[in-house]
Amino acid sequence: MKKLMQAVFLTLFLTAIPVFAATEHGRHDHGDTGQVVAATSTESGIKATLKVNRSNSMVDLYLADAGTGASVTSGKVFAKIKLPNGKTVEKELMGMKMGQEYSFMNSLDLSLKGKYVFDISVTAEGKNSRFDFMYTAK
Repeated sequence: MKKLMQAVFLTLFLTAIPVFAATEHGRHDHGDTGQVVAATSTESGIKATLKVNRSNSMVDLYLADAGTGASVTSGKVFAKIKLPNGKTVEKELMGMKMGQEYSFMNSLDLSLKGKYVFDISVTAEGKNSRFDFMYTAK
Protein backbone atom coordinates (compact mmCIF):
# COMPACT_ATOMS: atom_id res chain seq x y z
CA MET A 1 0.00 0.00 0.00
CA LYS A 2 2.86 2.38 0.85
CA LYS A 3 4.49 1.81 -2.56
CA LEU A 4 1.15 2.44 -4.28
CA MET A 5 0.74 5.79 -2.46
CA GLN A 6 4.31 6.79 -3.38
CA ALA A 7 3.61 5.95 -7.03
CA VAL A 8 0.39 7.99 -6.98
CA PHE A 9 2.12 11.04 -5.44
CA LEU A 10 5.03 10.77 -7.87
CA THR A 11 2.62 10.61 -10.81
CA LEU A 12 0.69 13.64 -9.55
CA PHE A 13 3.90 15.57 -9.01
CA LEU A 14 5.24 14.81 -12.49
CA THR A 15 1.96 15.76 -14.17
CA ALA A 16 1.81 19.04 -12.22
CA ILE A 17 5.22 20.30 -13.38
CA PRO A 18 4.05 21.40 -16.89
CA VAL A 19 1.01 23.12 -15.36
CA PHE A 20 3.19 25.24 -13.04
CA ALA A 21 5.70 25.94 -15.79
CA ALA A 22 2.97 27.43 -17.98
CA THR A 23 1.86 29.95 -15.35
CA GLU A 24 3.39 33.35 -14.65
CA HIS A 25 5.00 31.93 -11.51
CA GLY A 26 6.92 29.45 -13.58
CA ARG A 27 8.20 31.95 -16.15
CA HIS A 28 10.68 34.71 -15.45
CA ASP A 29 11.99 37.19 -18.00
CA HIS A 30 15.63 38.07 -17.70
CA GLY A 31 16.09 40.79 -20.28
CA ASP A 32 14.79 38.96 -23.31
CA THR A 33 11.14 39.83 -23.92
CA GLY A 34 8.39 41.02 -21.66
CA GLN A 35 10.66 42.69 -19.17
CA VAL A 36 9.55 45.88 -17.52
CA VAL A 37 12.59 48.01 -16.82
CA ALA A 38 12.39 51.14 -14.71
CA ALA A 39 14.87 53.96 -14.11
CA THR A 40 14.45 57.09 -12.01
CA SER A 41 15.95 60.56 -12.23
CA THR A 42 15.22 63.88 -10.50
CA GLU A 43 15.67 67.39 -11.92
CA SER A 44 14.20 70.80 -11.12
CA GLY A 45 12.03 69.34 -8.38
CA ILE A 46 10.43 66.74 -10.64
CA LYS A 47 11.05 63.02 -10.19
CA ALA A 48 10.76 61.02 -13.40
CA THR A 49 10.48 57.24 -13.60
CA LEU A 50 10.70 55.64 -17.03
CA LYS A 51 9.26 52.16 -17.47
CA VAL A 52 9.93 50.21 -20.63
CA ASN A 53 7.71 47.21 -21.32
CA ARG A 54 9.22 45.39 -24.26
CA SER A 55 6.48 42.76 -24.62
CA ASN A 56 3.81 45.48 -24.97
CA SER A 57 6.06 47.85 -26.97
CA MET A 58 5.21 50.58 -24.45
CA VAL A 59 7.14 53.37 -22.80
CA ASP A 60 5.63 55.00 -19.69
CA LEU A 61 7.00 58.06 -17.91
CA TYR A 62 5.70 58.67 -14.39
CA LEU A 63 6.23 62.21 -13.09
CA ALA A 64 5.95 63.33 -9.48
CA ASP A 65 6.78 66.39 -7.39
CA ALA A 66 10.11 65.45 -5.78
CA GLY A 67 9.14 67.14 -2.52
CA THR A 68 5.59 65.94 -1.99
CA GLY A 69 5.45 62.82 -4.14
CA ALA A 70 2.21 64.04 -5.75
CA SER A 71 1.72 62.89 -9.34
CA VAL A 72 2.20 65.44 -12.09
CA THR A 73 -0.89 65.12 -14.27
CA SER A 74 -0.49 67.97 -16.72
CA GLY A 75 2.28 69.11 -18.97
CA LYS A 76 3.97 68.41 -22.28
CA VAL A 77 6.40 65.53 -22.65
CA PHE A 78 8.51 64.86 -25.75
CA ALA A 79 11.01 62.06 -26.25
CA LYS A 80 13.85 61.66 -28.71
CA ILE A 81 14.85 58.01 -28.79
CA LYS A 82 18.02 56.81 -30.44
CA LEU A 83 17.46 53.23 -31.58
CA PRO A 84 20.11 50.50 -31.61
CA ASN A 85 20.41 50.84 -35.42
CA GLY A 86 21.37 54.55 -35.07
CA LYS A 87 18.04 56.00 -36.20
CA THR A 88 16.29 58.60 -34.05
CA VAL A 89 12.55 58.60 -33.38
CA GLU A 90 10.65 61.53 -31.89
CA LYS A 91 7.46 60.93 -29.93
CA GLU A 92 5.08 62.98 -27.82
CA LEU A 93 4.21 61.06 -24.67
CA MET A 94 0.51 61.49 -23.99
CA GLY A 95 -0.81 61.80 -20.45
CA MET A 96 -3.30 59.20 -19.29
CA LYS A 97 -4.65 57.76 -16.06
CA MET A 98 -4.62 53.97 -15.88
CA GLY A 99 -6.14 52.63 -12.68
CA GLN A 100 -4.74 54.72 -9.83
CA GLU A 101 -1.59 55.84 -11.68
CA TYR A 102 -1.04 58.68 -14.14
CA SER A 103 1.68 58.40 -16.74
CA PHE A 104 2.82 59.89 -20.01
CA MET A 105 3.06 57.11 -22.56
CA ASN A 106 3.41 56.03 -26.14
CA SER A 107 4.16 52.92 -28.12
CA LEU A 108 7.64 52.24 -29.44
CA ASP A 109 9.02 49.47 -31.63
CA LEU A 110 11.38 47.67 -29.23
CA SER A 111 12.10 44.70 -31.49
CA LEU A 112 15.76 45.59 -32.07
CA LYS A 113 18.40 44.24 -29.73
CA GLY A 114 20.84 46.75 -28.31
CA LYS A 115 20.86 50.14 -26.61
CA TYR A 116 17.96 52.61 -26.69
CA VAL A 117 18.82 56.14 -25.51
CA PHE A 118 15.96 58.35 -24.31
CA ASP A 119 16.29 62.15 -24.23
CA ILE A 120 13.05 63.33 -22.61
CA SER A 121 11.95 66.97 -22.32
CA VAL A 122 9.24 67.86 -19.82
CA THR A 123 7.37 71.14 -19.42
CA ALA A 124 5.23 70.86 -16.29
CA GLU A 125 4.40 72.88 -13.20
CA GLY A 126 5.99 75.96 -14.76
CA LYS A 127 9.35 74.18 -15.10
CA ASN A 128 11.36 72.82 -17.99
CA SER A 129 13.23 69.62 -17.23
CA ARG A 130 15.31 67.19 -19.24
CA PHE A 131 15.86 63.55 -18.40
CA ASP A 132 18.21 61.03 -19.97
CA PHE A 133 17.56 57.31 -19.74
CA MET A 134 19.05 54.23 -21.36
CA TYR A 135 17.52 50.81 -21.96
CA THR A 136 19.35 47.77 -23.34
CA ALA A 137 17.34 45.06 -25.06
CA LYS A 138 19.04 41.68 -25.05
